[in-house]
Amino acid sequence: MPPVLEHRSLANQNVLVAGGTGFIGQVLVRKLEERGALVTVLARSHPLESCARRTLVVDDWQPQALVWALSPHRYDAVFNLAAYGVAPVARDIRQMIQINVDVASALVCAAKACGARMYVHVGSCSEYDATSATSAIAEEHLLQARSLYGSSKAAGTLVACATAAAEELAFVAARLFHVYGSGESGHRLMPTLARRLSAGERVPLSPGTQVRDFLHVDDAADGLLSLACAGMAIGGQHIVNLGTGVATSVRDFALAVSAATRTSPSLLGFGDIRFRPDDVMHLVADTRRLGDLTGWRPKRDVTTGIMQALQGLKT
Repeated sequence: MPPVLEHRSLANQNVLVAGGTGFIGQVLVRKLEERGALVTVLARSHPLESCARRTLVVDDWQPQALVWALSPHRYDAVFNLAAYGVAPVARDIRQMIQINVDVASALVCAAKACGARMYVHVGSCSEYDATSATSAIAEEHLLQARSLYGSSKAAGTLVACATAAAEELAFVAARLFHVYGSGESGHRLMPTLARRLSAGERVPLSPGTQVRDFLHVDDAADGLLSLACAGMAIGGQHIVNLGTGVATSVRDFALAVSAATRTSPSLLGFGDIRFRPDDVMHLVADTRRLGDLTGWRPKRDVTTGIMQALQGLKT
């Protein structure tokens, strides 16, 4: 296993982060700046507040418009966290293909034109067809062909990787597993549990036997930084799972939130709602490639991560 790569190579580097105002993006930007990177956030509108030193606003995210807007600038590395379809209501097929596929490839071309040495693409575990999975999923696993979001993310990862190869640009795609933490959307599992349990309300849940790979957002950002440094060091194009490799049931995760909030587990309504028709029962990362490339591992187990996330929700 290689030694854990330091993040010093990012100091004084000009770094562009697309999607830097989102849940994971904000944490990544903060960690980049802590390591001395000169960060620019690529956004579609002016944020009310930005933790980045600079924001590049591009209203039109058509691929050619993005290439044109970025061409006068120079960046050493580009991170693409832009995605459409994470929220359940975001189901516009054209936008999904434009952002998840076309923009992903266009940003690779723009990165090359801007002089970048490294491109990090953020993918998703939703790219895998995990319908019948019962063990950890490796990067060679069958990809999704039915879910609009999963298939568009899978297509975006593959097209961006192929574009990087054609452009001879160092490239890493990180397929993130189930990221949680303070700042995530209120409809998601952890904030829903924390909000309703703290109010003494029953939380309607499925039976909770689904097995997941829960990754704290700080570990997700640290993993992206480690992969960027590894990519700079070794070059080439790589698709890598970014998770813990630890299997945790939804039931156990909910019980851990209940314990952390010191609320009665009787408020957890396991079985109050049915499984969704498309619910996957086992989705856990095989992290061997991540370890081989970086020597890095997530720091937080589920209990520690939940405690940290809850502290963030209170502040």
